[in-house]
Amino acid sequence: MLLRYDLSLLTLPLGRQRIVLLMDALDSFTYVLGQTFNFPPSAVVLDIGCANGQQLAEASGRSKMGVEPNAAVASECLKRGFPVARAFAEHLPFANDSFDGVICKAVLCYTLEDEALREIARVLKRNCSCYLATLGSGYYFRYLLRGSWKDRLYGLRTLVNTWYWVITHRRLPGFVGDTIYQSNRRLRRYFNENGLRVVSQRETCFLGFPVFIYIELLS
Repeated sequence: MLLRYDLSLLTLPLGRQRIVLLMDALDSFTYVLGQTFNFPPSAVVLDIGCANGQQLAEASGRSKMGVEPNAAVASECLKRGFPVARAFAEHLPFANDSFDGVICKAVLCYTLEDEALREIARVLKRNCSCYLATLGSGYYFRYLLRGSWKDRLYGLRTLVNTWYWVITHRRLPGFVGDTIYQSNRRLRRYFNENGLRVVSQRETCFLGFPVFIYIELLS
């Protein structure tokens, strides 16, 4: 099957490039579910890790902007007409209660997840929505069991790095520690700590382990 995708995605780090391609370009892929971003027409919306701005284009809202640390990809979002702040999810350059809606898709796995969710809760106004899409352990078990040797290595180091993160609250050094998977247990704890309520949740699984986790939250 031939895949069509935006060449700007090739400037992303290898792991994230794969994820964005899977979640945005492979809608027919077995494990990928459709996700809509339904905000009020008057909403001010933030997309954390906005990449080329595709999700902002799909989202409803009056004013939409992104956060993206990668300069090349941020320029693609700017070309779509959306303002972009060069920043990281753990340190959002916005005041408290700045947004009526937040999108965070395929980003948490590259962050200090607890700090990123704390920042989301901080900038999101009360009784407003956040749409998350993130990766569970099943995503990396698939790499480990079914991928090429490079994919297997990527899956293994992500699993090991996550277990190290859970035990020590630190990542392994260098590229070995650049990715972690999310678990429902840890996510629920972060949600409770930051006053975020789960409105809906869907996920797909591989051998019983979550692959993609889709959550709608209310602050």
